[in-house]
Amino acid sequence: DARDEEIAAILATVETYLFRRWVCGVPTNALNKVFETLNGEAQKGMSEGAAYGEVLTYVLLKKEGSGRFPSDREFVEGLRTRNFYAIQGKKYYLYDRLENGDSRERVDVVSGIQSGAISIEHIMPQTLSGEWREALGPDADEIHDEWVNRLANITITGYNSEYQNFAFQRKRDMENGYLDSGFRMNSYVKSCERWGVEELNERERQLTDQFLGLWPLP
Repeated sequence: DARDEEIAAILATVETYLFRRWVCGVPTNALNKVFETLNGEAQKGMSEGAAYGEVLTYVLLKKEGSGRFPSDREFVEGLRTRNFYAIQGKKYYLYDRLENGDSRERVDVVSGIQSGAISIEHIMPQTLSGEWREALGPDADEIHDEWVNRLANITITGYNSEYQNFAFQRKRDMENGYLDSGFRMNSYVKSCERWGVEELNERERQLTDQFLGLWPLP
């Protein structure tokens, strides 16, 4: 009903607020004060005739400094620069949302990662082989340093150990390779003939659209 929809919208706003702050590395020290006063501010707005959710959203959007709600520009910059490999427990939420979105046909990403059946995979590996260096060209080290732990170079798979440091085409075409993957996160990867700066930039563009869609600024 309408009440349930209002509660869901409020929770989505708070979820987006917290996730955007995490992506952007905003310190959490302000959150206690933010949430201590948030309900009171929303209640005050209601007494003046506004809807609770509208006031709550307005209050969060007006926060500044360490309490701020990151803008689209800051959020996209966080996606571009953050190390998304070393994120510990946040990986469960992140990869579940990226893989499943709001689909009712869900993959149990969380249980899969927890059990080890699904693992986080670097498409361009953490250590470059001779084949990868040749494929990336004379700027291989610079490309690797810049991109290796950015989200554009990371996906999920059930066959990480089998992929090793193989060349991209081999990882794509081998048995249970990217071409055989049923994960939505690999839909663009499997369409690529090679994996270099052009492909990384395109996947980052696609992820940017996905991030702004899943965690939109109210």
